[in-house]
Amino acid sequence: NGQPILERLAYVPNPAALATVTTTLANKNLGGRELARFDLMVAGNDTTRLNGNLSVSVLRATDAPNKVDIANFLLLTADLNGTIERPDYYFNRENPDRLQALDLLMMTHGWRRFAWQDILNDSLPPITYYPETGFSIEGQVVDYHNRKKARPTLVSLSFLEDINFKLQAETTADGRFWFDGLDVADTVTAVLRTVIKDPKKSARKKAKRKGLGDEISDSGTYIKVDSRSNPEPVIKVPDTVEPKENYEQLLAVKEEIELIDSAYDERTIILEGIEVTAKRDRRSDPFYRDRTVMPYANPDSRVILDSLNGPDFYIDIFSLVPRVFPAVRVAFDQNGLKQFLLRGDTLTVYLDGIELVAPSQLYAINPAAIEFIDLMRGLSPVDNKQYPPPRSLYIFTRKNSKKSDPKGLQLVTMYGYHQPAEFYVPRYDLMSKKEQLKPDFRTTQYWHPQIKLNGGQASISYYTSDNTGDFVMYIEGLATNGKIIKSKFRFTVE
Repeated sequence: NGQPILERLAYVPNPAALATVTTTLANKNLGGRELARFDLMVAGNDTTRLNGNLSVSVLRATDAPNKVDIANFLLLTADLNGTIERPDYYFNRENPDRLQALDLLMMTHGWRRFAWQDILNDSLPPITYYPETGFSIEGQVVDYHNRKKARPTLVSLSFLEDINFKLQAETTADGRFWFDGLDVADTVTAVLRTVIKDPKKSARKKAKRKGLGDEISDSGTYIKVDSRSNPEPVIKVPDTVEPKENYEQLLAVKEEIELIDSAYDERTIILEGIEVTAKRDRRSDPFYRDRTVMPYANPDSRVILDSLNGPDFYIDIFSLVPRVFPAVRVAFDQNGLKQFLLRGDTLTVYLDGIELVAPSQLYAINPAAIEFIDLMRGLSPVDNKQYPPPRSLYIFTRKNSKKSDPKGLQLVTMYGYHQPAEFYVPRYDLMSKKEQLKPDFRTTQYWHPQIKLNGGQASISYYTSDNTGDFVMYIEGLATNGKIIKSKFRFTVE
């Protein structure tokens, strides 16, 4: 009926999207274990020097790199369905049939369907994912007893791992709140508390004495935290047509490196045979926790909260602990803040393996969320070889708590940015003679994930290994004007 049903994409080459990269090797005759120096210059098509960030890696020319790079991903595969094998083939000008192959690729992966009537009527689909400037937490504050009734108030955000961080946000009329632009690394525990907006002067003094500053908790509220809906991760299938010899050679090199490391590591002994013994798996124990959070096998004393009558009765942790451990008492320090004492010694408090150092963190613990508490009197050994260990309290919350909801308080586990370890590159000028005797056949010669361009220029230096032959430097990144930076630089180590 003259109505379009679906459409097929056509690929339009865009050479202007790529920046020009010029790489210079300062060493004329580069040898093994020698300091290699490279100078980079990045410019646009009009020779204007560009700024931006680069990722640089150096591999032997025989080692097969990842076939998906920043250029073919942004310009091709990101807009197509399915898995594209050898996307670099379509960008290599040495392949005379690459444009014809691109057209065939569009015939298999370039079809897509739209509801044309919605487009003509300007009926756009709802936005599912908004641009992110960092991590965020959002939710709603409602009345504790009537969860359908919104409670406009102030919401305070802090982290158990960072006692100096604190934010406040005022909810909307329907109780909605949000914190965005949060720069979070690794895994942290966020503490959300509702705060009375204009507390009385006497209440301020009482909170300050408890180490809470001027914040007065609103115990008549309940905090609902929205669950995050994130896009599904895209799984890239490895290239299946890579020559088998490349992988076999890589495995042989890695095996040789392991043998070298074991020969030069005094702590490593290669055994011809080993004996394996078994022991009871403590993970079946409902109170078992990983040794990273429970560095002991058995506590000196343990109290399970379900064995108590009405643990919800206790207002805070300071009223609960002396009740279950009579030897522990609460005292004020020289600053007027509460602390736990055991026979005159201050107890160190851990919440799910994290040491709590601020009184405000102790007040944030909800007694109803606690599963059990272990008391260490300094009489038993722990995994870190301390004997006796410091006197401490280990508080563990419920994995799947079905107890009553906390009032005006919510703990949220946030997963932040991954913190990668720095890539190790030997410094032969700083090594001892004994360290220099160890052979160096590392597979990746160099890698740096973030090199900043200054005036379109950057310098790179690293020590080469004992490997000789041809090497390739892979340079990828984005310029501040949006141009894609992609380049390969071949050189030889004699």
